[in-house]
Amino acid sequence: PFLITAIVAYNNVEFILIPTFIAKGVRGWQLLYYCEALGNLELAYYAWFFWWLGKLIKENPKLKEFYDDALARGGGRVFRKLVKILVETLLEQGKNKRLEGLNKNIKREGFATMFFLGIGIGTWLLGLLIFYATRSYTSLAGLFLGNVIKIACFVFLANVVGWWFYLIISI
Repeated sequence: PFLITAIVAYNNVEFILIPTFIAKGVRGWQLLYYCEALGNLELAYYAWFFWWLGKLIKENPKLKEFYDDALARGGGRVFRKLVKILVETLLEQGKNKRLEGLNKNIKREGFATMFFLGIGIGTWLLGLLIFYATRSYTSLAGLFLGNVIKIACFVFLANVVGWWFYLIISI
C-alpha cells in the first residue's frame, strides 16, 4: 500500500493528470468525466489507506504500544482539541448570517466545514482526519462534494485558459 500511495500522490489529478490529458488532446466534458472519476477514486483510496494504516498501527504490537502510550499521555485529547480549534477558527473567519444559521444544526455544520475542506487544495487530508475522529458520513459526503466542485473548477479553468492557468498558479 505504501508504493501505491506514492504513485497516487505523484499522479495528482489537479496538477499532473489535467495537464497530461490536455496535452493528449482530451478537453471539454470528456476531460471533466475522466478527472472527476479519477479525483474521487483518489480521495476514496486515501480514505481506505488511512483506515488501513490505523488498523496496522493498532494490530502491530510495537506500534500499538506507542499508540497506547500516546493516548495515555493525552494524544487523543490533544488531537480532538486541535481539530476543534481548527473548525472553530474556520467558522470564526467566515462568520456571517449564513454560517450562524448552520451552527444550529451540527450535521449541516459538519457538512459545510468538510465541503470547504474538500474545495481546498490538500485540505482534504485534514478532512479525512476529522472524518476518522467523528465518524460522520454526512461530513464525508461534504468532503467528496467539495472535491467534485474543486476538480470541476480546475477543469473549467484548464479548458478556458489552457496552459496559462497552470503557469499562473505555479508562480
